[in-house]
Amino acid sequence: MFILKHSINTSFNVNTSFFVTQCGYEDCKPSHSYGPTARDYYLVHFIFSGKGTLEIYGKTHELSAGQGFFIPLGTPTTYTADEKDPWFYGWVGFSGEHSNQQIALRGLSNDKFIFNFADCDQVLESLKRLVASCGKEGNGFTAISKLFELFSFINPEHDSSLLQSGVINEVILDIEKNYAKDVSVEDLSKRYNISRSQLFRLFKTKLDISPQQYIKHYRINHAADLLRRTDLTIGQVMEQSGFSNISNFSRQFKSVYGRSPKDFREYIANHIKSLEGTNSSEN
Repeated sequence: MFILKHSINTSFNVNTSFFVTQCGYEDCKPSHSYGPTARDYYLVHFIFSGKGTLEIYGKTHELSAGQGFFIPLGTPTTYTADEKDPWFYGWVGFSGEHSNQQIALRGLSNDKFIFNFADCDQVLESLKRLVASCGKEGNGFTAISKLFELFSFINPEHDSSLLQSGVINEVILDIEKNYAKDVSVEDLSKRYNISRSQLFRLFKTKLDISPQQYIKHYRINHAADLLRRTDLTIGQVMEQSGFSNISNFSRQFKSVYGRSPKDFREYIANHIKSLEGTNSSEN
């Protein structure tokens, strides 16, 4: 069995807004399983051959070559190689404040986490170069370029539709700048001289998510990132993420991550402690 793994501990001095946390690839043994576990970063897997199952949000999904899966920050998952035809897959973990935008632009979300990609050989070659660029003698600029290249392979059908509607990019950038304020779909539709129904249709057609859902997920994912990497109080995280009511914030957060903000922070902290002193790669 051929295996190559690589864990990354980088200074992120090239790009702190969207960066690689770790990457690698593995030809798995039959029935090889990983999890259940959650991570303090986002993660994408590409399946190059074989098949297996993904357990997430209490459901099991059967996946095979040419498919991949996205795991949101802090989301418990288990994935298992098939007993007779185990998968060969690769992965890239990433983080940074612009992660939400890149995820949405590839048609991914906490609700839409399974995707397709077209050329297994091309994606694997790109991933190999990413792994090499993240080594001790690697190049941070090459690493970030390969991260963007890998994202370009995810759900390739989104490219043409996104290019046809520049307003989507403008609205997304607007949300990214103003998510902590009282931004609403009505405000956005007026600002860009488009009806709410038109904006809704554009988001559903191009991103497979409503504008309101996008705002919600952007705020919640930002809150999760703050809970992971800062010591801010729950109230401060709530305010910096665009919420004004603690009970509503807790309810909305739990609807995405399955835990209250307090329980999420404790879960992530305990998970990190359990990994301290080890040098294990994702597998």
